Amino acid sequence: MTTSTPCPSPSGAGATNVWCCTVVALLLVIHAALAVDTLRRKSVTVDEVGHLPAGISYWQKGTFEQYHHNPPLVKLLAALPALATGPTVDYSKSWEINHARGMPLSPWAFGWEFMYANAARYHDIFFWARLPVVGLSVLAGVVIFLWARELFGPWSGVVAVMLWTFCPNAIAHAGMVTTDMGATSLGFIATYLFW
Repeated sequence: MTTSTPCPSPSGAGATNVWCCTVVALLLVIHAALAVDTLRRKSVTVDEVGHLPAGISYWQKGTFEQYHHNPPLVKLLAALPALATGPTVDYSKSWEINHARGMPLSPWAFGWEFMYANAARYHDIFFWARLPVVGLSVLAGVVIFLWARELFGPWSGVVAVMLWTFCPNAIAHAGMVTTDMGATSLGFIATYLFW
């Protein structure tokens, strides 16, 4: 005769962790939805004009010459879905002219050329390019939860993620092709791992 062991009922610490993780997942979905709604309606900012075309040039030209004073990771991530849309990129103007004169490349001139070449679908390209930055913001929310949970318990992690979810700055920067959210997210991760 075989006896089967009944499944343990969800109670105590295990149930608390399940509930907390469920609430955190829901909060991060809300955060992502708010960021996507915002980026869908937001115009392209002055920094994004230079960042995205620079990221595209990194993939197409294999060089970090354009807009090289910022770390390239966010620009590289944002450029991948933008490249999938098949944008028009013209290297025959400011890129070649500055190279021929031995001058540094201008991310602003190149960015404006990119804007004019893709005027009919400029915002659509940026919609897709901004989505990886939303992912970085969600990743930051996960790390915030893990860290707060380790410090003060699971419900503290939920409260910390709730603050992140509805933070206007986090929502705004989660929808922009700039280095701000990349620095924030990766800064959280690096500090958490170091801690």
